[in-house]
Amino acid sequence: MTEEVRNQMSEEISSSLEKLQGLELGSKEYLTAVEAIGKLYEAGTRDLVEDAKYDEMIARREMDEEHHQQDLEEKRKDRKWRLLEAAASLILPLGVYIWAFGTGMEFEETGTISSPWVRQLVDGIKPTKKK
Repeated sequence: MTEEVRNQMSEEISSSLEKLQGLELGSKEYLTAVEAIGKLYEAGTRDLVEDAKYDEMIARREMDEEHHQQDLEEKRKDRKWRLLEAAASLILPLGVYIWAFGTGMEFEETGTISSPWVRQLVDGIKPTKKK
């Protein structure tokens, strides 16, 4: 209900209450006027309650939408971190392995593999026939 209608209803209730003062207490006209005022008041109250429920529903939807957006953002961040973790778990060991192999090959300039840890690295890369 618009503010204008509410104001009109409030004015109607006020004018009806003023008219009610001029009527004889307990008369048929008095009881009819009291019933009419009660119905007007009840309609106004019902409308205010419905407006409050509607406003509450809109606010709840906005909060739910906001919460949903926050959940989506958290899921995106979680996926990014898991992807970075998986990439790091593959790339870091590979980098260390390549570095160790390169460093070992620098020590082995004579062409023979004399240090046991470089020999193990090379054996892991170069397949050999086992007897």
